[in-house]
Amino acid sequence: MNKELTSLKACFAGRYLSGEVRRAIRQSWQNRSTSTAAVMFAGAVAAGICAPVQAQQITGAIKGQVTAPAGDVVISGVEVVATSDVMPKPRSTTTRADGTFTLNFLLPGNYDVVFTFADGSVRKTTTRVLLEQSSVVNLAYESAKEEVIEIYGSAIVTEGDSSLTNSFGEDVIANMPIGQSYRDMLKILPGVEYSENATLGPSAGGSGVDNSYALDGVDLSLPMFGNLSSEPATHDIAYVSVDRGGAKAIGFNRSGGFAVNSASKSGTNELHASLEYRLQNADFSATPVDGVISEIDRSWVIASVSGPILQDQLFFYGSYFRPEVTGEDKVTAYGPAKPYKSVRDEFFGKVTWAPTDDILLNISQRVSDREVDGSSIGEFETDSVSLGAENQTRITSVDGSWLLGDTSSLSFKYAKYTEDGSSAPDVALDVVPVLGGSLDINNLDQMGYFGVPSIRDYPDNATAEDIAAIDAFNAGAAPLVAQLGFVGNDGELRGGGGVGAYQTINNQDFGRESFQVEFDTEIYTSEMTHFLHFGARWSELREDVARLSNGWGRISYVGGLGADGGETDFTNVFYEAEIQQMSFVQDGETVPPITSFAESIDIEINDEIEHGDFTYNIGVVISRDTMFGQGLRENSSNVSGYELAPGEKYEMYKTDWKDMVQPRLGITWEYEQASTV
Repeated sequence: MNKELTSLKACFAGRYLSGEVRRAIRQSWQNRSTSTAAVMFAGAVAAGICAPVQAQQITGAIKGQVTAPAGDVVISGVEVVATSDVMPKPRSTTTRADGTFTLNFLLPGNYDVVFTFADGSVRKTTTRVLLEQSSVVNLAYESAKEEVIEIYGSAIVTEGDSSLTNSFGEDVIANMPIGQSYRDMLKILPGVEYSENATLGPSAGGSGVDNSYALDGVDLSLPMFGNLSSEPATHDIAYVSVDRGGAKAIGFNRSGGFAVNSASKSGTNELHASLEYRLQNADFSATPVDGVISEIDRSWVIASVSGPILQDQLFFYGSYFRPEVTGEDKVTAYGPAKPYKSVRDEFFGKVTWAPTDDILLNISQRVSDREVDGSSIGEFETDSVSLGAENQTRITSVDGSWLLGDTSSLSFKYAKYTEDGSSAPDVALDVVPVLGGSLDINNLDQMGYFGVPSIRDYPDNATAEDIAAIDAFNAGAAPLVAQLGFVGNDGELRGGGGVGAYQTINNQDFGRESFQVEFDTEIYTSEMTHFLHFGARWSELREDVARLSNGWGRISYVGGLGADGGETDFTNVFYEAEIQQMSFVQDGETVPPITSFAESIDIEINDEIEHGDFTYNIGVVISRDTMFGQGLRENSSNVSGYELAPGEKYEMYKTDWKDMVQPRLGITWEYEQASTV
């Protein structure tokens, strides 16, 4: 009866998802090419087959084969049970007719594997499961204790959601000389050249914005931009995987570079706690002799606690991270400056729950708040141009898996990532920019951020006209240098510095939210095995920007040499101000904050076929992306089809299903045991 119910559950789940896939790809089907349509049609039909089938690995898996060279034991129906301290309940399966088996949806960690045969004999071994990898355990049964157990795998293995996948654990992260943040972890990615570019990061063959970065499956890439800006700590990351190429149609990987995923630590049946304090004070390094001179102290507080809430069912893990950086005795070319301070409080909590042997749920929340004071003072700037900033990051993840018998599974994931940042000058100016207004050139350091000009030299082969223009420029620049310049090493006043107040008030919030559901199944025959995967995902990106100028923003002296006026002749312009548009009030109205949206729907189908020594991977990912703008609404009576509607959201552009088809094809040949090409 239980087997019949399991078969009905698998049948229902497969047919339901198959129907959703068929409806979503109907438009793409009508515009199909023969080869792409064949792959999609085969996958959709396969989802309706109610056969006992295998779940595709999501977190990690154990697979292998039981053999009996002497033929003195039945290799089919052998019970295989895997237990680990990170899994609230054990996972079990039985071997197929040829002795093969798979245990799916295993949290990364160390496992005890027990084989129980029909005659009651028992064999035991241990193995390690890595993130998005399959650990291979083969048992050659012999009488008494002469059996041979083979375990394949190491800290770096090549099985996962792509043909170029690597995975490693917390021992590698802890023992390598890297920093404390997620970005520092990228230094140890195998096969990826490290880049010091703090914005884009390493590329692995593409632009840094082509990569994707994830923590517990939550995409950390900055919405609308793609670069990594978030900085979660690495101390509670247990396992990391990286796909560098040859991606399968699994995991909604649309990255043009590499895709990094990481799994956080989990609780166990044992209570654990730790507390660390690390210090790197200014005495550990020499005081700079040039640039911004400052005594910099760094410290870190790291704490964690984990254990059971309900034995063998509900585990928890929690951590706290506080990095602090202070810069005292700060000196620039203009003299002493206020101290710098950056403090971040990061809290993380995770619950792992297994209400039954077949259901596993994970819920986690990360909260990070950073405050920065006295920032953005350069080597040739006054203390008054300093900036204060705040950043709040929230990362939420809820995922679950349901095993529908030995060889089918249904899983889901909800993820939400928000990053709200704001910065404001420490000196707020009372001046309000107005169209048609004027600068008080006698008090430029009270108008905004003023870049003090430097006295110019004559270029080589200067004409009389060039010399006259530079003389006029220097005549206006000299009193500015005398009033607002700094004293150089030669004791003379110099230009090239910055005075006044920081020019911009910035509020910029980012958000990403997604929900996905996946169904994995297997079709087994005497000659080959099909591992089928079907997935659908909805996601939304959002950015809110409000940016104002402090006073007249950034002011420059151009001295009649011309400003950025395009085709307009600005040779009689002597000062130029760069002002944020939202700072202007016109006809009693201001420019509202800018909100940008993007929505994506992705569908993936993948068939991994094992036939003899060869494994064939055939898959396709199809997507529909919709971009939304702000400030217009549809109006068919206008030539453009739109009318002005400040603050209103409207659809700008939508890609067609047939325009976003990504086929995936790969072949692996196991030319000898545990060796592939």
